[in-house]
Amino acid sequence: MKRFLAVIGAFVLLSMAVSSVLAQDRLPPSEIRRIAQSVVMIVTLDRSGEPLSTGSGTIVDPAGYIFTNYHVIEGGSDFAILLVENIAEQPVLRYFAQPVTFAEEFDFAVLQIDRDRNGNRINPETLNLPYIQLSPQPVDLGEPIHVFGFPGVGDNFLVFTNGTITTIQNGDVGGRRIPVWNQTDAEISPGNSGGLAVNNQGFMVGIPTAVQSEERTGGRLAYLIPLELIYALLELEPPQAGQQPSQLEVTPFPTPEQRPQGTVQGLDYNLTPNYGGTTLQAGFTPDPFIVEIISGGDLDVSAFGYGAECRGFATRQPDYSVRWTGTSSGVRFFFLSQGDTVLIINAPNGAWFCSDDSYGTLNPTLDFLNPAQGRYDIWVASYNAGENIRGSLYITERGAVTPANPRG
Repeated sequence: MKRFLAVIGAFVLLSMAVSSVLAQDRLPPSEIRRIAQSVVMIVTLDRSGEPLSTGSGTIVDPAGYIFTNYHVIEGGSDFAILLVENIAEQPVLRYFAQPVTFAEEFDFAVLQIDRDRNGNRINPETLNLPYIQLSPQPVDLGEPIHVFGFPGVGDNFLVFTNGTITTIQNGDVGGRRIPVWNQTDAEISPGNSGGLAVNNQGFMVGIPTAVQSEERTGGRLAYLIPLELIYALLELEPPQAGQQPSQLEVTPFPTPEQRPQGTVQGLDYNLTPNYGGTTLQAGFTPDPFIVEIISGGDLDVSAFGYGAECRGFATRQPDYSVRWTGTSSGVRFFFLSQGDTVLIINAPNGAWFCSDDSYGTLNPTLDFLNPAQGRYDIWVASYNAGENIRGSLYITERGAVTPANPRG
């Protein structure tokens, strides 16, 4: 009998230990409800205000900054932001937002709320919205995570799933090896894109982005954009180990009037372009606009720290300059040649954008959603030193026109 009771006692203790471990892998309902207040549905609208698509996002700052995927906002002219008021009801329209910045090559974008549900302008600094803090620690292999979003399979209600980090994939960003993808076995589906993955402490650890399926076995793994990549793209310092994350500080790009003047180190947009420039208005014809350019120069662009894709060899002065006017849902720049080139553009707000390869070719492409009016200074760098490659700079508002299909 004593041995039987001892066995029973050991079984009970083991069961308690297993239950304790499982409990650590779950979020309590109160925490789920708290986090849900910061997860938003994004409805991407066209020029006429009609919905194009839906996705998810996360408020990461009281002033209404929202992390999401680039493909969630791609092609949109405006973005409706729907918030959860009751987790058993569909989200409701509360605000509208516009992009602050994006990195198309990494499928990452930042929006900021700037209008109320009626379209009236608001001061974001007065919002004081509930937000998710960013994790001070990177996730580890096998770590439990929890995913929030608005997949279509959930009829646009908030959906919550659990899983673990199954894979960590490093890549080269800005000369460093950092995680560029994490994978998880947590269930996600279309509509989850741009949403939220948190750890057991309720801190954001990634953005659900895509799903990879294996047809023969039915295996599925979801891809997450890790925080380490986001920190690198936004040039932010992650919180120190052992410290609580502070609220995110995302500084919008400067206005055209704030662009520094005079001689600058590196590429200098104040100098006269090698091949001149033009003014284009939204709806311009003929579309595409094409100008012949020869790439290359003596400056190693990677030395100036403009971004991970900003590399190659170019002249100090721009190759071409475009003054953009009017309102458009998007404008595309690409360089078509028989060589390996890099496209570099300094936008009217002073931000640098770079592209190496695109559309399965060695030809670079840069897209600007809702392009700001002002001057776009353009460099075409040769990937290899000492090369000068003759080609054509294309500028188009037609989405079908690409380096792989230049006639559209």
